[in-house]
Amino acid sequence: AWVRFVAKTAARGVTIMFSYRDADRRATRPNQIFNGLARTRDDAGTSLIYARGGDRRTLAVAPSPGAAYELDANAQLNPTSEPALASFVQQSAPVNDSVDAGVLITDDHAVRYVSDDGRRWVIPVQNTATPHYGRLCREVCTERDLLHICGTFIELPAENAGGITHARAIASHPFVIHDYASYRGMLVLTAAKGAKQGEHVVTSTDGNEAVWLGVVDDLWKLGRPVGKAKIGLSERNAGIWTSDPVLANGFSDIEIACQVSGGRGGVVFVDADISGDGTWVGISRIQVQPGAKGHAHIDKRLHPYWLRIRTAPGTDVIADFTFR
Repeated sequence: AWVRFVAKTAARGVTIMFSYRDADRRATRPNQIFNGLARTRDDAGTSLIYARGGDRRTLAVAPSPGAAYELDANAQLNPTSEPALASFVQQSAPVNDSVDAGVLITDDHAVRYVSDDGRRWVIPVQNTATPHYGRLCREVCTERDLLHICGTFIELPAENAGGITHARAIASHPFVIHDYASYRGMLVLTAAKGAKQGEHVVTSTDGNEAVWLGVVDDLWKLGRPVGKAKIGLSERNAGIWTSDPVLANGFSDIEIACQVSGGRGGVVFVDADISGDGTWVGISRIQVQPGAKGHAHIDKRLHPYWLRIRTAPGTDVIADFTFR
C-alpha cells in the first residue's frame, strides 16, 4: 500500500520523485465535436464573451463595439436590446495585446511567457512564425486558469498552488479561438462566422453569431500537445551557462538537437526540473562533434515539468526542442 526509500549510506541533497502517469495515446488531430470552430482569423472574428453578474445569469457575446448578444439558460443566443452592453463587455473583459504588454516575447524561434516576477519561460508552439491571437489567460475552473498560446491550451494553477512553475500543456489544435470562458459549468469558445447549429454549436437567432459549448474536459479531445522551440543560453554565470526553462509537463515525446556555435564541438547537458519547484537534476549528456549536431531523446517515463540546457562557460550552443 505504501512505498518508502531508505538510504543505506549517508546522503545529502537527495530528491525522490514519483510519477503516476500513463502514456499519452491521443491523436494529434481534433475530435469532430469541435467542428464549427474557426480555422482562419477572418472566420474567427474578434468576439468577446463575458458572464454577466447582477443576478442576470446570462453570457454576453460582443462581436464588435456596436453589437452584442446574450446566451441564456436555455442555450438561446439572442440579440440584446441593451445598447451599452457591447461597450460594457469591451471594457470589462478586453483582449489586450500580450506582446505589447510584455507578457509574451515572440520571435521566429521561440515564444516566452514572462511571469509576474520577470522570469522567462519558453512555451513550445506548433509554429513560431504564427503570431499569438486572442485571449491569453482566463480562469475557467476555481483557481485554475487556462493559458492559450499560439494554439496550445495550458493549465495554469493559482500562484498559491505553484503558478507557472506547475503549468501543464493540455492540448494543441489547428483552430483560431479568439475568446473563451466558463458559464454555468460549461466551457464556451468563440466559434466561426457562419458556423452551423449543432450538438456543440449554438447560433444566434439572427444567424450572425455563434459559440461553441462543452465542458473543460473536452479540451483533452482537441489533440495531444505538440510544438517546438529553438533557444540559446540566456544565463551566463561564472561557473555555469544555462538556457531559459522550456515547458515539458504534458508533452509525451521530446527530442533535443544541439549545435555548438562557431562549428566547434563541446559537451551539452540537459537538466530537468522534476518537481516544478526548481529542483534541477542532470538527465542527459550530449557530446557534440565539431560541425555536427548532438541529439538526445527524453525518456518518456520521466515526465519533467521543465527542461533546460547547460554548458560550461565558453561553450555557446543553440538547441532545437521538438515535442511530438
